[in-house]
Amino acid sequence: MNKLKLKLVFCFLITGFITISCSMSPENMKRDLFKSINNDDLVQVKKLIKEGVNVNAPESAGGWSALHYAAQMGNEDIVKELLAAGADPNYIGAASGQEGTVLSSKPLQVAQSSLNLANMVKSNPKLHFKKQEDEKLMRNPNAVTKFEKVVRLLEKVTKD
Repeated sequence: MNKLKLKLVFCFLITGFITISCSMSPENMKRDLFKSINNDDLVQVKKLIKEGVNVNAPESAGGWSALHYAAQMGNEDIVKELLAAGADPNYIGAASGQEGTVLSSKPLQVAQSSLNLANMVKSNPKLHFKKQEDEKLMRNPNAVTKFEKVVRLLEKVTKD
């Protein structure tokens, strides 16, 4: 009877270990980082950084980094956290589906483009968006200010 209990405990520990290992794989951590940035979840971003997520891992080969997405979202606090964790502001990547094209850019250029769009939306409220989340982001009354802060922050650390 004791041998059976010992085997069950050992199997449970092994199963638990495998589950923990799988849920903390670099690929899962990277996916969670991008998701957290998209959700403006600073707490989760900090947690993933503390757990060792690679802040420079692009979404796909030649794709955008986490810093690109944080710049696009206009989240100054997440941009600061990523930079403090070693994110490369000079990495040139392309948005998903545009890898290897002339549309590759640095995070600063992404933030500047978002700022330009926010200014256009502010001056022309009749602009339409395909994605509801983009419209919500750009129609935020503080959008221009958010992007200005991110642009200024990235200008300090980006090389020409």
